[in-house]
Amino acid sequence: MSDEDEKTGYFKMSNAVDDFSDSYGAKNKAAAGLKLVGKGLFNVARYGFTEIIPALIVNQGKAVLKNGDLSNDKRREIEEKIDRANDFKSRASDIKSAKDFVKSSHSDED
Repeated sequence: MSDEDEKTGYFKMSNAVDDFSDSYGAKNKAAAGLKLVGKGLFNVARYGFTEIIPALIVNQGKAVLKNGDLSNDKRREIEEKIDRANDFKSRASDIKSAKDFVKSSHSDED
């Protein structure tokens, strides 16, 4: 059984909690605890980079674009940043595992 959810790409925390509760002895408990913390940190970081940061960029960019005091160059620059953030978010949602990430980063080099 894989620790990673095939649909979402996030680690299944229930498996890590089960491993922690089923472990015995200081060494095994410490290892299981570190796995639990590491998987939790990974899930939080993944969510932050794939959902929160792009949404902040898009929302702030749209708010700035509503300001009428922008030059055409500055407006175009902000629109490009919004487009890149949206593109990043859509590409990140397609990556469901570390293997997919490696494949996508190598395909960009071609």
